[in-house]
Order: sequence, then structure tokens, then C-alpha cells
Amino acid sequence: MKPVRDKKKSMSNSIRKKLGRGKKSAPGKRSAPDPKLVEVCELQDEGGKAGRSRSGKLDSLGEVFTPLGAPSAKRGRQEHRSPQGVSALNLTPAKDTQVTIIDTSFQDDSGNLSGNSSSLSPDEGTGSHSFQPVSMAPTALEESFDSNSSRNDQSSSSLSSSCSSLPMDEGGDHSDGLTAPPLESMQGAVGSYDEAQNYKLISLQSGSAYLLLLQGGTRMPVRGLAEISSLYGTVVAHGYEITPQTPSPVPIYCPIIVSSKCLETDRSEGRELEQTERNALLHTISTLHPDSMTAQEVLAEMKSESVLVLVSKLNHQPSSFITSHVAHKNLYSGGSAKKMLQKSDIAICDKVGLFINPGTTHHQNVIQLHQDYDVTAQAVLDAVKGDIVPPRVMFVGAKNSGKSTALRYLTNRLLTISQHVGYLECDPGQCEFTAPAILSLHTIKQALLGPPFTHLQNAEKAYFLGDVNVEDHAENYLKMMAALNRQYRDSLSHLPLFINTMGWVEGLGLKLLREIARITQPTHIIHLVANDEKPVAFFSQEKGDLSYFSIPSVTDQPLLPPKQTLTIQAKCQIDSYQASSQRELNLLAAFSTLLPLNSDAKRLTDIRPRVVPWSHVALHICHMSVPVNQILYAANASVVAMCTTSKEELERCNVQKGSEGLRTLTSTPVSECLGIGIIRGIDPQKKAFYILPALSNDLLPKVNTLLVGSPFIPECVFDQQFSTKGAPYLSESFDTNVPGSLPIHPKTYLKRGPGGRPPKT
Repeated sequence: MKPVRDKKKSMSNSIRKKLGRGKKSAPGKRSAPDPKLVEVCELQDEGGKAGRSRSGKLDSLGEVFTPLGAPSAKRGRQEHRSPQGVSALNLTPAKDTQVTIIDTSFQDDSGNLSGNSSSLSPDEGTGSHSFQPVSMAPTALEESFDSNSSRNDQSSSSLSSSCSSLPMDEGGDHSDGLTAPPLESMQGAVGSYDEAQNYKLISLQSGSAYLLLLQGGTRMPVRGLAEISSLYGTVVAHGYEITPQTPSPVPIYCPIIVSSKCLETDRSEGRELEQTERNALLHTISTLHPDSMTAQEVLAEMKSESVLVLVSKLNHQPSSFITSHVAHKNLYSGGSAKKMLQKSDIAICDKVGLFINPGTTHHQNVIQLHQDYDVTAQAVLDAVKGDIVPPRVMFVGAKNSGKSTALRYLTNRLLTISQHVGYLECDPGQCEFTAPAILSLHTIKQALLGPPFTHLQNAEKAYFLGDVNVEDHAENYLKMMAALNRQYRDSLSHLPLFINTMGWVEGLGLKLLREIARITQPTHIIHLVANDEKPVAFFSQEKGDLSYFSIPSVTDQPLLPPKQTLTIQAKCQIDSYQASSQRELNLLAAFSTLLPLNSDAKRLTDIRPRVVPWSHVALHICHMSVPVNQILYAANASVVAMCTTSKEELERCNVQKGSEGLRTLTSTPVSECLGIGIIRGIDPQKKAFYILPALSNDLLPKVNTLLVGSPFIPECVFDQQFSTKGAPYLSESFDTNVPGSLPIHPKTYLKRGPGGRPPKT
């Protein structure tokens, strides 16, 4: 018999590191409640009058301050969720269609619920400084439940026989920038030159910025994050032109998990500076106080085609919050760029946060865009300029085909002539502007020069699907897409629209893709295909296995065939930035908005939770079937979508009220998502949820539905907790004899009989 390994002895040293030492309180003593630490904020009732919560009554949404607990003496290792499923963050108080074929060959490598409220004032009898968690261990009669995950097939079919390749970038459709592409994939697009003679780095006395002088025809890869301004000339970053007339500095983000972006200058002949321009530029440089050169010396280095760029330090709250976690602390390190710089230049770049990489781009994983790629961008630009109706551009391609990179590049190109661009998110697994499992409509106003977590924004309208996989939610998926399309036609139809679709292009996924095309009626379809794959059979008249899938249609619009095909040739290499990593970073970026600016709060447990009584919301688990008697265990310490649901939709989903006043739904509603949050704790005695909501205060009164889906709290969040008795889900020791205490390792070498059981011997 194989012995059970003691997990405690195998813990890594990094997990054993101490978080700090807290003071132990004397046994048997309890301090009196401090009025400075416990407060109930003023709220407005339906009549608009402000008032404090009184004993015996509770406003629909209250706010309670929960002080921090003492720091734990040791940091334990992270384990699986406890059988109780309740102790987590709450235990730590405190019509004409034009189709573009893009080949992407890779190298080897409404009505509100109402109800009576009860008091949630602090318990003076116990003298507690905060609302304490309630242990809710399941009884023997309670049923258990499993999480059923669905998997989408990711492959492609055919639309055109002419294909080549398209570059791509961040994971899924995104890459991590850790693997260098083969040399032959770069030389045709880049050419050979020495960047070392085409730039000059000039430090400033402030230390929080530096000047970067680029000569014509330079492609300078960068790593890190900073703000870019052009003092003279035009510099292009991933299709976006930055000129002296650009109204504000442009933020650029290039963490080590994605391919490097380049600052590019044109090799065309420039013009000599006029005397007035020369004097103005000389004055601007002088006010910046160059450290290593004088302003006159900087001007002497400039040629007619030179570009002078100001690189300034960028304070980005989501990035700061993400890098505060140990797992992501090196997210913006210079990486290989430091190997190509002198020590003096490394010090300059390190203070600002953006590292230049003067080595030839042949030896780096840099986004490579073939010159023919501009044909596609120009077709969209011409449609915006010449057509009366703004174009609706649909991006189609299998998983890892580069849809996200193509979308960002075309968006940046389009923003040069259009102030705003509409964006329709149809992929709940890799959302560009929101947390995962959300379908949304956005207005893009700024350049997209980073991975998704760097440019999250509020949606014009959003719906919570509840799962990153669409297979089990196809009907709701199409209803939500139809509602978002109506919103675009009603309020944003004057803007060009980009439609990002899923990488699921077979079977049911293809059926859904066709339905999306019928709903949105795209004028252009950009199709990304690899050499070794067949293009998606998007307009094929052969049903094949699609007849197996029956989905109620939500539109009467026909599916129009393409009338024109454009071919783009380019090459790139995909890296290992996983879609799951993107989802985690998106969640962390969304939660970063919970931390007030100019505050000492650094952890989610430092934030005051909101109190939401059970009687004012309906609760539902979207991605799995959960017995009613265990729904609280499933919901606690979970990411929750805070939604508003119409009265008709609530009636359709059959609201059920339990004996304890808890309202639940029998099916997932089509609910407008106002934002996300974390259920930090549940109090069955006071019948209330304690929630950290990542949405504005004016939207809180509209929330009447809490939906829990497949997105989970990132593991690194649990590492940041402080507790007097050890952080939840982080333990220094445990009993290995308890069933379920050790991870399950399937014995794949055993031959399985009927039902998956080993055959009897």
C-alpha cells in the first residue's frame, strides 16, 4: 500500500515565510466596542431622505466598517477549500458584407425585490469590533454538489483557399513574450539594422522621466509601463500615432507575459526646423532640465527625420495592486531588455518603469506586422470615411488565431480618424474590457496599448452569462447578444462597431457564430486562418452536424454571404500566456477599484464591506446545479455579479422564498450586470450578505439579483490576509486522516471497466 505523504513536510520554504508577528490579547478578555471602528453610514430611503439605520430596521443597502484583525504569526501554505465552504475572506475582519481573410500561420515553436429588513447594528453584548463569521458546517442530510465544466472545441473550417499568416500578441489570443520567434519569421518584415546607432537616452534631473531620441526608421522594443508624449515628430505604437498635437500623454503597457511592443518612426525625409520651432523646442527641453546633456546638445543630435519622445513614469492603480501580490511582483520587470543596456541606462529606465531594448528585434519576441496588414486597416478606414452607414466589423477565427491583436491594432488605427469606436464583446472567456463571463457593449475612447487588464472600463450595457463556456447557456447567450445589439442600434449606431467573437468555430460554436452574424449583420468580416487549417465554413450551405444542434433563433435577419475577399500575409509565433491567466488578471484589476486612492488600504480585507439583507436580493448559482440547502456554502467567499433584473424575468425564473427569507431562482435570468463584487461573509442569524462591491455608490440601490458564476477569487488574494488564528484556506498543518484533505491523483495506469471502475479480479 502506498504511504500517504505528509504534506506539511513537503511545504516549500516560500510558503513558510512569516507574514509578521501580532500581539496576542489576554485570554478571557474582550474589549469594548470602539465607536470609531463600527459605524452605519447614512442612507437614502425611497423618498430621498437621509437617515441612520435604527434598531429593528435596516435600509436596503447599508455600510459597515470592519476593522483589521491582528497579523498572523506565521504564513501557512494554501490548500483546497474547506468542507464547510464558509470560511474565507469573512474570517479576516477588517447587409453588404466584405470579408477579409487573414492567415495566421505560426512557427513550430427593472422591477426590484422588496422585503422587510431587520437590524444589523453591532452586537454590543459581545463587545465585538466587527461582525464575526458564522460557522455553517453541512449536516449529514445535506446534499453535495459538483462543478460541471464544459469544454469548447477550438478548431476551424474553410472560407478561402488563399491564406498566409497574421501576427499576434497576448494570450489565448495573447502571448507571453518569453519565447523568441525563429529568425526566418522576422527578417522579411523587419530587415537588418543596428538600433544602437538610432537612439539616444537622455536622463532628466527629476528622475521620473527621460527623453528618448529616435532616428528615422527605428523600431525600438520596450518593456514595462509609462506615459509617452511626442515633443517633435511622429512615433507609432501598435498602430496608434503619437504626435505633438496628441492632447494628452498616451499610456503604454508591456508586461513580461506579452510580446514586446515597438515605438516606430518613419524613415521618410523630414524637414528642417524653422527658427521659431527650434526656439520653442529648445525652451521645452530646457524646462525639463536634461541631466546628461544640455538642450543645445540635444538639438544638435537631431536630424530632419528624428523624433523626440518624453517617457514619463505612470501610476496605474490596477497594475500597482496586481504587482503587490507575490505571484505577479515581477510583471513589469525589464526582462531581457536589461541585458542589452548599459548600467547607467538601466538605472534611468528603472526609475521611470519603461525599459528600451536596443538589441535587434530578430532576437526578441516582438509583435511583427507584415506590410500587407495595412490593406485590411485601410479597407476599414475607407469604409469609415466613405460609407454613410458606419462599418460593423466582425473578427472570426479559431482559438489562438490572433483576433485580439488584430482588433487592438485596427482600433488604434481607427482612432486616428474617429474619436470613438464601438465594441461588442461576444467572448465570455477572454473579455477585453470586463471581468470574465460578461457579455458587454463598450465605447472605446483611448488607444489599446496593453493587455486587457490594463484598460478595463465601464460598459454601456453588460450582461452576466455566469460561465466562460457557452455550451450550457446557448439560449441565454443569444438573448443577451440580441439585447446588446439593440442597445448599439439605439444609442451608438453612429459609431463604427468591432465585434469580437469566440474561438469556438466547430459544431455548436459554429452555429452560434452564424447566429451572431445574423443578429449583428456585419459589413466586414475579418477572418483569421492558419496555413494548416481550413477556414471557418461560415457561409457554407451544407448543414453537416449542425442539424444536431437546435437553438431558438432570436432574429429574422438572413445570413448574407461575402462579396469580396482580401488576403493578408504575415507571420508570428504564439506563446504560452494562458486564457486563465488573463481572467485572473482581469479580476484583480477589477477589484483594484475597491481600494480608495490616497489610502493606506493595500488588501481587500482592509475595505469596509456593504451589508445587503437577504430580503432585498435574489441569489442564484449560474454555472452548476446546487441544492437550496447548500447554496450559501457555494456563494460564500465567491465572486458575485451584482445585477438588476426585470420583474418579468424574475417571474420567468420563478423566485422562491425560503423559510429563512432567502430568495433563490430556479434558472439563470437574463440580467443586466452593473458590476462585480466579492461575498466576503454571510450571517445567517442577521440574514445578510457582507459584500465588497466594485461598482459606484449610485448603482448599488439598483441591485436586486446576485449571480455567482464560474469566475473564482484569484488564489493570490488569499495570501494577503491577516488573521489572529491563521488566514482562511492557508494552514500550517492539517490532519491527513480527514477524508478529502489531500489532493486527488487519478490512477491513469489502471484499466477501467464499465462505469469507470476497475474490473474485478
